Amino acid sequence: MKIGGFLSNDSMFGKVMTKFGTMIVLNILFVISCLPFITIGPALSALYYSIIEMLRKEEEDMVLGTGGEINPVTVYFKGFRRDFSKCMLYWILFVGIMIMGTINIQISGSWKGIMGNLTYVIISVMLIVYVIFIFGFPLHSQYKGSFKRIVSMALQTAFISPGRSLAVLLLYSVPLVLIRYDEVNKPLYAFIFCFFGCSLIAEMAVKLIRPAMTSVLAAGRAERTVEKTEGT
Repeated sequence: MKIGGFLSNDSMFGKVMTKFGTMIVLNILFVISCLPFITIGPALSALYYSIIEMLRKEEEDMVLGTGGEINPVTVYFKGFRRDFSKCMLYWILFVGIMIMGTINIQISGSWKGIMGNLTYVIISVMLIVYVIFIFGFPLHSQYKGSFKRIVSMALQTAFISPGRSLAVLLLYSVPLVLIRYDEVNKPLYAFIFCFFGCSLIAEMAVKLIRPAMTSVLAAGRAERTVEKTEGT
C-alpha cells in the first residue's frame, strides 16, 4: 500500500482522522460558546445541528461517494445563529426551574407527614423537565416550532423507544456524577470534555434517538403543513 494512498482523505485512515479533527473543532467551539453561560442553549443547538449535518454527509458519502465532510466552523455558527434568542430563553427557563426545584426540595425535605411527600412530586417534575431538555434541543436544532410543540415532540421522542432514551439519559448523567464526585480524576475529565467529550456524547446521543426523532419530526412537519393549508 502506498503511503500517499494511506494518508489521503479518501482512505479509511484519512476519513477517520478528518472526522476526529471535526469533532475536536466542534467541541472547542461548543466550549467557547458556553463561556458566557447564558449562551449554553444556542451552543447546544449548534452542536446538535453540526453533528446531524455531519452524519448526513457521512450517509451521502456511503451512497454517492461525495466525501462526507463538513466545514465545522461554518456549520456550527449557522446552527448557533439559528433561533438564537429562543434557544437562550429555553436554557434560562430550564436553569430557573431546576434552581427553584432544588430550593423547594430543601424546604419540603424538612416537612413531616403528607406535606413531606411534596418532595417526590418536585423531583418528578424536575425529571420530566430534564427529559424535555435532553431531547428538546436536538429536535429544536432541526425544527422551528413553538415551545409547546417542542415540549410535546421531546416527550414523544423519549417514549417511542424507552431503552434508547434511558441510554441517552445515562450518557449525559453519568459524566456529571463522575465530575461531581470523582475528585482524583477531575483534571482528566476536564481535558476530555474540553477537547472531544461533549461532541462525542452528542454524536452518540443523536445516533441513539435519531430513528425516533426522524419519525417525530416527520409527523410535526406534516401537522405544520396541514395547519398552514387550513389557515389559507
